[in-house]
Amino acid sequence: MIFKIVSAALFGMTAAFAAGLAQAQEIGLTAAQRKALGIESAVVSSSAQRPEASQFTGQVIIPPGGSFPVTSPFDAVLIENLAVPGFAVEAGRPIARLYSPDYEASQTELETRRLTAEHMAELAERAEALGALGLRSREEIEEARHEATAAALEFTTSQRSLSIVRAGAGTGEFDLLARRSGEVAQLLVQPGASVARAQPVLLLTSGDEFWLEIPVSETIAEHLDVGMTVGLVSSGRTGEIVATSPEIDPITRSVNVYVALPEGGRWRVGQLIDAQFTAASNQRGVSVPARAIVRFGNDTAVFVDRTDGVELVNVNILSQNRSFAMVTGDLEPGDEVIVSGLAALKNIVEAG
Repeated sequence: MIFKIVSAALFGMTAAFAAGLAQAQEIGLTAAQRKALGIESAVVSSSAQRPEASQFTGQVIIPPGGSFPVTSPFDAVLIENLAVPGFAVEAGRPIARLYSPDYEASQTELETRRLTAEHMAELAERAEALGALGLRSREEIEEARHEATAAALEFTTSQRSLSIVRAGAGTGEFDLLARRSGEVAQLLVQPGASVARAQPVLLLTSGDEFWLEIPVSETIAEHLDVGMTVGLVSSGRTGEIVATSPEIDPITRSVNVYVALPEGGRWRVGQLIDAQFTAASNQRGVSVPARAIVRFGNDTAVFVDRTDGVELVNVNILSQNRSFAMVTGDLEPGDEVIVSGLAALKNIVEAG
């Protein structure tokens, strides 16, 4: 499907003019009109600066199970964070200071449950002793054991919930402790904000396991399998495919591929990395600047600068990195694709 675009539409195109534009075969663009639209173009290439057919750009993520939240056992207010993103912490280290009136009450409640558990255990022992003398029935002994067990469980539960906190400097203040060693990945609450019971305050990671999430064109994804080696272009190291999504993104027509990154790298969440797959499609294409790609719903296209106007040409992306994309479509080496003024051109197409 080819559309002919003129800049006059950008400056108040009427409905009648739009209808005429849709039917026109060729529309000329003067130098003034091109300048007004901010149109600049780049040459389509067959080989120069062309990305390999299996090269795509992915983003570093934390894999499932690779992170764990640190939560507050009370409704509280965060006083201050005691760690920053990227900071390595050991289990038991204070990582946040909070205030809650429930903290003081919990200490009293814990002591009360401890005394209750001890008392019920003594009563159970006495019931068993009296039972041995025939002064307590079996039912009475079992009931005493049950009550002692329940009291012990309540005490253990309270004790466990308070094992991740320690008393702070002021009344109602407490320090939240890391339950395991790791690296701070993200602070989820800012000082002064309220924190609900069991709400995560910050996120910790193991610090040594990262994945690369890569959207890959469906034509390339067909040739990829779990266990395949993936080259990491900038570092010269390799990763391994651990999963491929069973779904195709309806907008980008891409499939997410997940690659386990090698340990020891200085990976950062959100970092962009170019990846080279060993398996690739046999299709051949031409290279265009990545910024020339535009999307219309499920369609991917480029605007081609012709001598008599501008054409919208549908293309299929074989591969893409941050700079270039290899595509197939009604393009030839030497054609020029628009790389600036795209927003105005796209608006004209969608409005018309």
